[in-house]
Amino acid sequence: MPFNRNLLSTTLLYCLVFAPNVQAANWLQLQGTEAANVEAVTFFGFIQGQYQANKSNPIGTLQGAAAPYSGRDPVFNLVGPDLNTTSQAQIFRARPGVRGVVPNTNNKINYFLLGELSNNGATISSRPILTDASITLNHIPGARVRVGVFKAPTGEEALIPVNAMDYLNFSTMTDNLLNERFVKTHYSVVGRTDFTPAAGLTKADLNGNFSAFRDTGIQIFDWFNVSNKWELGYAAMLSRGNGTDWSDRDSNLDTTVRLQASYLLNPASKGAKREDITIYGWKQDGKREFSGQNYDRGRNGFGATYRQNKIRAGAEFISGKGMIYYGPNIPFNDLGGSAQLPTQTVDLAGEANGYALDIGYNIFNKTWLNARYDAYNRSTENAALRRDFSTLTTGIQYNFSPTLRLDANYEFREMSVPNPEALTAGAPRNNAIMIANNMADRWGVQLTWLY
Repeated sequence: MPFNRNLLSTTLLYCLVFAPNVQAANWLQLQGTEAANVEAVTFFGFIQGQYQANKSNPIGTLQGAAAPYSGRDPVFNLVGPDLNTTSQAQIFRARPGVRGVVPNTNNKINYFLLGELSNNGATISSRPILTDASITLNHIPGARVRVGVFKAPTGEEALIPVNAMDYLNFSTMTDNLLNERFVKTHYSVVGRTDFTPAAGLTKADLNGNFSAFRDTGIQIFDWFNVSNKWELGYAAMLSRGNGTDWSDRDSNLDTTVRLQASYLLNPASKGAKREDITIYGWKQDGKREFSGQNYDRGRNGFGATYRQNKIRAGAEFISGKGMIYYGPNIPFNDLGGSAQLPTQTVDLAGEANGYALDIGYNIFNKTWLNARYDAYNRSTENAALRRDFSTLTTGIQYNFSPTLRLDANYEFREMSVPNPEALTAGAPRNNAIMIANNMADRWGVQLTWLY
């Protein structure tokens, strides 16, 4: 269903700036440390069951080398992580955990363990896994030290625990730029269809699970109350650039730095629903080895969040350079029926950027209405490769209790080819436009149970 992207983004931005009341939380504190009165062992976790469906129609008649894919559904209209069908019910996440303070350490050492048992991007090549396994040392005033595998201090949407997310899916921007797909040199597999990718893209194969915004490393961080109303925080992480994989793909290291400042609208409020205004910025740099060469991978972003009383709002911008994941190009599953995922492509030196605007309103005591507009511009340095994505997500959330929540979302999705004149006339241009126009709206429901 078409919609006016400029009008919607302007309207949401107006709501963010002029909302009469201003969620943000100190995720560095909530996910990296424990309160002094916490027990040595606290079991916790959550399960998320969901149903998602794409309102898609199979693609029409493609031309040239893409003709064999006519009448099929593009992968972006299939339900992940398996990408086999346009609609699916599944237990999407099942994460048991344990956390606490190490006894006899004067509350100076705490730990956090969280596993994943279900089938999703974090376990697409192996499961079960430990998504988080860290120890935090709180001995040095102003410089807490966290070691292990945990979320890198990047964007706000990436830091939010998925059980606390207000939407079923990540914004296209965050999912593509921060939820890293690790790739390796392409090799031929019997039964898998091969192809020549568009100029500027490089063939690749997936290499392990998605990062789930995590990495293995060491982080120094802390936060400071400079007054009753103001809180400043920072985090600096040195990591291996391998996601949740404990092995090391290469000898390269990532550096990530985040700075944040919060104005406490209600100093008595605590936790994930603390009432405050927070602004933040972050930067991540590293390299990835591919086909024997190292390529730069940089990501950076900034944003603001706001929560008070019945209003939640946020705005975030992210840009990236190097190792821009493109997915299969042509964007269809393999014709040969191979169990292997289709050949992937990557823009090794590409650039991309995006933004997201989010607002929520507590219409009744247990019910929230949510809306998020996000835009993602991929391969902005190459006119022929560039694709622009936009999504308006509308949602309603009902909290049966503090531990049981139902979310329903409808996503108005669009993809465009902003520079059709840069594509060769005929099959390349016609196919690109037809494929972009085939991106379908998506809807889904999800039940979250915390224990």
